[in-house]
Amino acid sequence: MLVGLFHDNTDYGVVTLSGETISDIVDDPANAEVRIIFRADGTIDKYEGGVTTQIDAGTDWIIPNGAANAGYDVGYSGLTGGVFTTESAAEDTTINLGADRTWVLQRGTVGTTELTCTFKIFIDAVERGSATFIFHAEVSSGA
Repeated sequence: MLVGLFHDNTDYGVVTLSGETISDIVDDPANAEVRIIFRADGTIDKYEGGVTTQIDAGTDWIIPNGAANAGYDVGYSGLTGGVFTTESAAEDTTINLGADRTWVLQRGTVGTTELTCTFKIFIDAVERGSATFIFHAEVSSGA
């Protein structure tokens, strides 16, 4: 048992997803846009309110970040509330993390779109970490 843990932590790093609510609320006629970016360097960024920041630098998505490699895949499942505007891979499909992977939700008309899904990280087809993320894009009338 200890050998397995040592092997996982040494060769693969520690995979953690914390989950997050990513939100952008704007006044019409602006467009609301939120993104999640799984970086090939082992980090995750969120884009909200026109600003990109790292999600939980102490844990997500792999520590040490140098353990990130093209052997990892990312995907999501359980999508509710609509669809992503742009996505690196469709629901229930994994894509290699040898490059940055981005999922985007945009809203250009008055109203709210909120998506919820679970992102998962895999290596060798084995799930190593997962968490639920909420994407909230809202355009208010400004009145």
